[in-house]
Amino acid sequence: MANYDYTVVTAQGDVRITTTSHHSEHDSINKWISAHRPTINATLAAKRVQVLAVYSDHSKK
Repeated sequence: MANYDYTVVTAQGDVRITTTSHHSEHDSINKWISAHRPTINATLAAKRVQVLAVYSDHSKK
């Protein structure tokens, strides 16, 4: 099973996420963000996080 690396850019700071599910397995990037929002919020210790961009780091390899 492959690992996929992402950088989520937020107003509060950047979050790096490694997951076994590719973002295309979700119907949209918004659904991918929703699925990973608990991790994003916990990493930043925030209840609400404004996501500005998502970069797929695995496409750079």
